[in-house]
Amino acid sequence: MADILKWAAGLAIMLIIGLVYRRLLILKIYRILFGPFSAQYVLKFRKTLNSNPYPYCIRENVLTGCHAFYVPNISAKRFHTQDEIVFEKISPGTHFNQVQKYRGKPRCFNIQKAGHAIISVAGFDKEICGRNGKALLFFLKDKFIMGEYIIEPSDDHITRKISEAIRREHKTTMTGDCDHFYITDDNGNSIYFHENGFSLSIKYYFDSPEIRLMLDQKTEDR
Repeated sequence: MADILKWAAGLAIMLIIGLVYRRLLILKIYRILFGPFSAQYVLKFRKTLNSNPYPYCIRENVLTGCHAFYVPNISAKRFHTQDEIVFEKISPGTHFNQVQKYRGKPRCFNIQKAGHAIISVAGFDKEICGRNGKALLFFLKDKFIMGEYIIEPSDDHITRKISEAIRREHKTTMTGDCDHFYITDDNGNSIYFHENGFSLSIKYYFDSPEIRLMLDQKTEDR
């Protein structure tokens, strides 16, 4: 009887190990077939192991961040620039694979579902006016749609310094201290500068009909 129990226990262990290796093998196949930063691999990894294969860049809903451009904050100042707004020299619509060749492997990466579409976020280390921060790049269906610089923790000195640098870069008529504003160019692309006392966020939004449609649907679903 004891031998039978040992044999059964050994068989059970082998089956468990086999199942684990089978799941890991399937993940490896997905990674090879679709790529390490593909929606197919990341979502399969999350479903299989109940975790993300990479550190999260953000956990909030990506469309919430876009909403600040779709319905502007009335308390923020608004300015116009004749200069074209760009983020990290990356053109809107650039494919994620091209960005990865240029920037290398991201330090963080996560994927969100937005209806039937997939939005991915890739994060990279970035020094901004002498302060360590990060640059987040947002992709809709693997096409670049938005960028964001984040510095945390923030303080009055660094907020003022970066605010002044952005004003000079885009030749706005803005004067004095300002920690909450929009700058928009002739193409409808915008910068949203916002300091909340804990972190400094500078979002670069490139007008996308698809994002607007998603935000309309999100509003209708409320």
